[in-house]
Amino acid sequence: MTINERIDQYFTGKEQEFTEALARLIEIPSERGETTDEAPYGIEPLRALEKSLEIADEWGLRTENWKNTVACVDLLEENDNKLHILAHLDVVPAGEGWTRPPFEVTTDDEGNVYGRGVADDKGPALSALIAMRAVKDLGVELAHNCRLIMGTDEELGSSDIAKYYAENPFGVNSFTPDSQFPAVNTEKGHFRPAIVGQWETSGALPRVSMIRGGEKTNVVPAQAYAEVLGANESALTDACQIAGEANNVFFSFAKIPGGMAITCDGVGGHAAYPQGGTNNALTALLHLLSTLPLAAEDKGNQVVLGLAKLFPHGDWLGKALGVAQSDELSGELTLTLSVCDFNEGSLHARFDSRVPICANEENCQQVCIAALAAYGLTVEGEMGPAHHVPADSDFVKILLRNLEEFTGITGEPEAIGGGTYVHNIPGGVAFGCTFPNTETRIHGADEVIPLHQLMDSARVFTKVIIDLCGA
Repeated sequence: MTINERIDQYFTGKEQEFTEALARLIEIPSERGETTDEAPYGIEPLRALEKSLEIADEWGLRTENWKNTVACVDLLEENDNKLHILAHLDVVPAGEGWTRPPFEVTTDDEGNVYGRGVADDKGPALSALIAMRAVKDLGVELAHNCRLIMGTDEELGSSDIAKYYAENPFGVNSFTPDSQFPAVNTEKGHFRPAIVGQWETSGALPRVSMIRGGEKTNVVPAQAYAEVLGANESALTDACQIAGEANNVFFSFAKIPGGMAITCDGVGGHAAYPQGGTNNALTALLHLLSTLPLAAEDKGNQVVLGLAKLFPHGDWLGKALGVAQSDELSGELTLTLSVCDFNEGSLHARFDSRVPICANEENCQQVCIAALAAYGLTVEGEMGPAHHVPADSDFVKILLRNLEEFTGITGEPEAIGGGTYVHNIPGGVAFGCTFPNTETRIHGADEVIPLHQLMDSARVFTKVIIDLCGA
């Protein structure tokens, strides 16, 4: 029996055990919480870290809790850092619009599993963990170690991994199962600045007095809210209908003292893929506000109109802002206005832009600063560089060969807008677990992934570990 046949045989019938272990991770709402000395990213991420180590212990693997920051799992006692697999256990907030309980694993008749984190990234982390168990249980003789590093702060900047590698060496080879197949060898850079402004209020009517939209910079907002003082209910009714139909969103409104409150419901998702099934409630709301007969002399209204002009609904390429660009290696710049806190006299907003290799301070950052300065707004934040690994590296070839052997999936490495744990790791690539043409709705409601994709990923990872670490 070949090693591939032994691996297939090992995973036959493991679906229920895998799903039960996944449920133990999903039930922990491990979004960033209050920082303490014992819980650097909050109590729930720490609970998820401890639960992952508990599962690894039960599966007979070597474990280490590294400073309550990352969970480390090893196959050998001596770690030569031959292979690092990096996954994360933190999640973004559940948000609105779920039809299933977000922190409970549920399934459907098509073999899909649902829950916050099933695809991003607890499910893939467990695929890597059970792959390591498979290598151990199959009795494969190893010459080198494989270390799985499961972190707790990927969604808000990956400071956990930065801390780990500040004190520990990089792996000779590194991949993260936090993306898609075939493989990702290029990750765009990022520009996620704060947009800040202050002004004197005029008291003129009608005027926008409040806008709230978005919670996290890397999430397309599914809902946004505004208050307009002096608004005419009849005019607002017509405007909401027209803007709702034009932008495929739903507006509702209600009377408040002195005016009207407006709520917009769109479709949330990952800010790295704003063109992929999302519908930004914040930009749709700004578009609606720009169609109302607002007092032209009010500075706050001018800011609202400026935001609507520079971040028009449906423009995820940054054309209106003047930063649209692309290159052959990394593709197009994408941009999402993701957070807005607008009050009488002040604004604090953020956008999330994934920038190609060709983007730089001159053609991106300075253009953005100039465009927003026209409305009295300042931009605070620096650009981060892109990450690229040659597609013909031996490591990438090993990954792609095993992917084809176990799944039949072929293709060349790709570029993505998402940033992963390997973004700043020399030679690191993203590898799995989502198959081509699969919609997982990560960062949105009803996050989902086919169970067989997680199990097949585990088969692939098992063989990759053997090829790189075997005697």
